Amino acid sequence: GGNKTRFLGVDNGLVGAAYTIAFDWIGRNLFIGNRLASNIEAIKVDGKVKYRTVVLVNDGNRTSVSKPKQIALDPTNGKIFWIDEGGYGVPTKVAMANMDGSNPMILEETVQFPEAITLDIEKRMVYYSSQHPPEVVSIDYDGNNKKTILTEQNGISKPRGLGVLESRLYFMDPVYEKIVRVDLPNGDNPKTIMDNEPDLKNMIIYKKRSMLQHPCMMNNGGCEHICIPYDNGARVCACGMGYKKDNEVSCNPYKTFAVVSQLDMTRGYSLKDASEAMVPITGAGHHILHVDILYRESWIYWVEYNRGHWNGIFRIRPNGTELQGIIKDGIGSNGIRGIAIDWVAGNMYFTNVFPHENYVEVSWLDGTHRKIIVKTTNDAPRELAVNPIKRLLYWIDYGQYPRIGKCYLDGSNWTPVVTSGISNPRDLTVDML
Repeated sequence: GGNKTRFLGVDNGLVGAAYTIAFDWIGRNLFIGNRLASNIEAIKVDGKVKYRTVVLVNDGNRTSVSKPKQIALDPTNGKIFWIDEGGYGVPTKVAMANMDGSNPMILEETVQFPEAITLDIEKRMVYYSSQHPPEVVSIDYDGNNKKTILTEQNGISKPRGLGVLESRLYFMDPVYEKIVRVDLPNGDNPKTIMDNEPDLKNMIIYKKRSMLQHPCMMNNGGCEHICIPYDNGARVCACGMGYKKDNEVSCNPYKTFAVVSQLDMTRGYSLKDASEAMVPITGAGHHILHVDILYRESWIYWVEYNRGHWNGIFRIRPNGTELQGIIKDGIGSNGIRGIAIDWVAGNMYFTNVFPHENYVEVSWLDGTHRKIIVKTTNDAPRELAVNPIKRLLYWIDYGQYPRIGKCYLDGSNWTPVVTSGISNPRDLTVDML
């Protein structure tokens, strides 16, 4: 139990939650099945930055991912296998693809209520189980030679936690509270290894993997981010979220993308193909109201309104590193309700709302040297937009008398601009061209 390491923290950038995992011991990647996001991701386990890439998603095809129940890997052949409970237009199935997500295919589509999956890599066989009807079935990598090994007549009810070792199949049955092994290929000579064991959840065989020469095992296969084993001993380089391929091995960050707040998370989308252009800002307790960017220094800024840990202004790199809380004190009970980054002078403007007063404040980009430039009880400024060329700060007030106003960057010359013809202004921006 020593040398315990937290691999992914609470704020790990995962949209949804990890449900099942499998480790690629050749490329040293952790594959994660996510039922909420309907995808399978690969995460590089080595290095300071845990690069992540989505290898399989629900793209509307029958071969895509919906609710992955369990995944299994054969890195020696560059294959990923998974059982899927189906939904969202995707059938319940046993499926296979290359580990980079290419060439997905359905091995078995008649399975109902799948429970577990494991592999016999040497013999290129897949073993999977189901609950209704209770059975354990084998099938080869091509989807042929299907054979039912165990059924309800063998005294099983909910076989799960499958594992293969030395021509024997191990499984556990939480209904009968036991762990059993049988001989392969026919399921002969059943032997109960453990009995009367309550709350059985999962099991995996701890064994030494056969090592072989592979490009991913030397200098990460030459890949800048992620080396994924491929068919016939080859490898494919993949780029982490927030990056796109420059060539076969190199990655470049996205230069332009949309940053979208979804209240409990923030994501970046490429304007060309809607792919993930930044590591999502996710985790428990988020209440993200506003976002802004500092392109020159690669910062994403956002405003949280929350009673807990997340309250104030935070920033992070698009690759998910260097998370910082830069404004966390002196915040009104109604929270910070607007933010604007002056990328020329290097200042950050924000509105700070108290029960009977409203502040417009300015600070340096890291939250230091904070100063109140406007304090008002008559107006209710919320969202902000800055024009550093003309040295103007614009604000909107959607209170009892909605309006749009402007002032100089030091807060002086506070002037309403639009006072009629608007009823519920919510945001604004400036076209400086």
